Amino acid sequence: MCRTMILQIGGLPSLTVIFVTVLSPYNVRLAAIWHKLIYAAEYVGRTDILQNVSEVLSPAYRKYLPFGHPELTQRLRFAFLNKSDRNPPEEKRSLLLEVYESAVLSHGEDHVITKELMSF
Repeated sequence: MCRTMILQIGGLPSLTVIFVTVLSPYNVRLAAIWHKLIYAAEYVGRTDILQNVSEVLSPAYRKYLPFGHPELTQRLRFAFLNKSDRNPPEEKRSLLLEVYESAVLSHGEDHVITKELMSF
């Protein structure tokens, strides 16, 4: 059922922006719900519908998780990988540096995630 629901959701990013605007980008319950939806969408291969969701929720992850926490690293990595080519290069580079430093702390310099980030 969850797979079917995720496959049918197309307005998820715009719905997220509305909820974050009304409730707060730091709303814990909202972040928890969208966190589960992000994992479900990743599981069924629908990361295309979540390009803006991870970026919108990044402030909550940054606020509640310490820098270098593995989950923060993963969320920032996902946000970076889904950054549109329309974004300015400086903005993408800034996020890349942040997620790389977090990856070094959370996973170490020799981890596959850290090495992947070095390739950008």
